[in-house]
Amino acid sequence: MVIINHRMKRVKNSCIKIFCCFLLMCFSMDLFAQSQGMRENTRAELDGIKLSSVNNEVFIDGKGNFNNQRLAYSQIQGSPFWDDIFYPADLYVNGNKNIGRFLVRYNLASQEFHYKGKDSIELVVSTEMVNRVVLYNTADTINGTSVFVKNIPGLLLNDKLINDYVQQMNVGKYILYKHTKRAVVIADSLFGAAKRYYFGSTNTYFLQTPKEVIQLKKISEDNILSSIPNIQGMEKWIKENKIKMNRELDVLRFLTYYNQHIEIKR
Repeated sequence: MVIINHRMKRVKNSCIKIFCCFLLMCFSMDLFAQSQGMRENTRAELDGIKLSSVNNEVFIDGKGNFNNQRLAYSQIQGSPFWDDIFYPADLYVNGNKNIGRFLVRYNLASQEFHYKGKDSIELVVSTEMVNRVVLYNTADTINGTSVFVKNIPGLLLNDKLINDYVQQMNVGKYILYKHTKRAVVIADSLFGAAKRYYFGSTNTYFLQTPKEVIQLKKISEDNILSSIPNIQGMEKWIKENKIKMNRELDVLRFLTYYNQHIEIKR
């Protein structure tokens, strides 16, 4: 009887091992299929979308008015990219039409998306047609995706409509947008005998409400809470969750909760 039980236990353990190996094999095959599909998609051309070659240079004043002097990225400390990594991303054109998933990275100096095309050649996507880009598997701490949009009505900077992409930080009736511009900063080096160039970033935040889009000089408790109605009753939640309105992540946590709260009250 002991021998039979021992044999049954060995058979059971063997079945468990075989089943685990089967699951692992299926998971590996699924990952391979996804990877193969991604590689095939990155080799496909963006139908109907204008593409241009990458220009790895930038005007040192960002516009070209400073003696039209240009510098190669290799001459500038830091990176012009939102992230140097190419992320899988869904690209949308006018009418919210998804044209496919491709590998892209966002150039904050040129305000353009770079795309890995056929044979992994890096190209620039025309910003005239692509008005929404959703990046996946990013380090975003809210949902793992990062959304960039353009042509948002009422999004003004220095009384001019922003034509660049802005990052949409959350969803709901109250939305935080972040506009990041990366430009060349010039500093003296060797006691003024030489110049040093590096990329510096400027962030501008906007809060979209059902009535208007408000430019925030900075994210702070006064700027956020004064722009949102019916804040009564939220103070307790803010205190309990240790929300600091000068921190981007905490502002997003608050807006996410607030948007859910007003939907529930409806």
